[in-house]
Amino acid sequence: MFALAVLIGIYSYGIFALGVLGILTSANISAFTLSWVVITAIYFHNKLNFRLPKTDRITKLLILILGIQCLINLIGALGPELGFDALWYHLTLPKIWLTRQVIDFIPGPVFKYSVMPKLTETLYAAGLFAGGAIIPKLIHYGFGLMSLIVTYKLARKFLSVKYSLLSVLILTSNLVFAWQSTTAYVDLTRTFFESLALLLFIKDKYTASAITLGLAVSSKLIALASLPIYILLLIFSKKSVQEITKYVLLTFLIPLPWFIFAYISTGNPFYPVFSDILGPHQISLNLLDFWTLFTKNADPLSPIYIITAPLVLLINFKKQSRGVQLIFLYSLLSLLAWFITPRTGGGRFILPYLPALSVTTALVIKNLKDQPLHKFIVGLILFIAFTSLVYRLFANYKFLPVLLGTQTTSDFLSDHLNFDFGDYYDTDNFIGSRISHSDPVLVSGINNLFYLPSENFYHDSEKTDLSYKYLLQRSPDSQLLIDKSWKLIHENPKTQTKIFEKI
Repeated sequence: MFALAVLIGIYSYGIFALGVLGILTSANISAFTLSWVVITAIYFHNKLNFRLPKTDRITKLLILILGIQCLINLIGALGPELGFDALWYHLTLPKIWLTRQVIDFIPGPVFKYSVMPKLTETLYAAGLFAGGAIIPKLIHYGFGLMSLIVTYKLARKFLSVKYSLLSVLILTSNLVFAWQSTTAYVDLTRTFFESLALLLFIKDKYTASAITLGLAVSSKLIALASLPIYILLLIFSKKSVQEITKYVLLTFLIPLPWFIFAYISTGNPFYPVFSDILGPHQISLNLLDFWTLFTKNADPLSPIYIITAPLVLLINFKKQSRGVQLIFLYSLLSLLAWFITPRTGGGRFILPYLPALSVTTALVIKNLKDQPLHKFIVGLILFIAFTSLVYRLFANYKFLPVLLGTQTTSDFLSDHLNFDFGDYYDTDNFIGSRISHSDPVLVSGINNLFYLPSENFYHDSEKTDLSYKYLLQRSPDSQLLIDKSWKLIHENPKTQTKIFEKI
């Protein structure tokens, strides 16, 4: 898996290099992608060695439930994108890169994250080039599947096949995991790299672990919060100062090109962090937040974590292997890392640590000597998995008419996008039919512009000196003053937008 992670990182930085150099053209993307595919195929030729584990009835049941969960998540992944952050910048920035053929700093609050590490978004740019928004969703879905594989491999270091599959089932039963598998966010990318970094660390492959953690930081800057965890794990493992320093430097080295890019563009390598545009983030130090995380989170987590937490006290850690001690310590420190960092992302921000928490939960269950309690908890896990499965089936049911061809994508988006909360779609096809894709369009009062059918749009927050032919404005949220040089040519009551043409 490490080789695959590195190859993904190489591909991402290849796209990034094309963008920074201003040569992100169709020909260059195609040539680079083809070269990467050939190299990857040659590398993995005859190296794939997949064997199904020996199965009994319980193992087959676990595999069946996992398969159904993945299939239900796939239904959502194949449907049109509705996620707020995806339509805000995860997909819109790659769309802008492809249109302008350059990866550049975009000033203003709407695209304030334009110079933050964007490993996943560079993959999305290639996906959009290849075939629209569904491919980025499938890319993120794929990172979810790879996270499950890493979780299984991590569990197999300590557990049997059956308990390892139980670990994976605990992870997939989190509604936040299931939801993320259906949308083009970046949290499952980070989850894959972070869980792989832990697996490599437990295997004593510290250099590979540091590189992989660096890839996690390249996917999402807040993954830097995991670096202190590994420093403490290295201290626990009695590693030298030189080894700890090497780990830290390698972790920073991987996302360094993004930090340099941000520094050259803004004077701040971590922009928009430490800038006025991001605004203050108050960190809550209320210990009750842990209870809220596992019981009342907006992105629900499985209750099995908090139910089994008291049972940890029954484990004699002095008799456990170093690997078991490490994963329990990692899980504890991950909760602390979550606690002391901004938590604006709800359950998504704990998601990268759920593979480890799922494995530790399975370890706790395996060590139970009370058989009735053991059977009850395993049954509870199966019940939670079933309820999660049913819930996500109903949540993804809305995509079926589109997938079955009984509803058009246009009608679906018109019905399901939230136009009062920043989304936009050309519901009456006025822009698509009347305005050339190359005509410069100024946009005001709209946050999520991925579905805007224009290849030459700019948000008024960018404050460019370009001359615009059209203005798309959502009046309730726009502060742009319209002078007499603009003529109203169209209104859309559904989206509460107006279109003006320059006289």
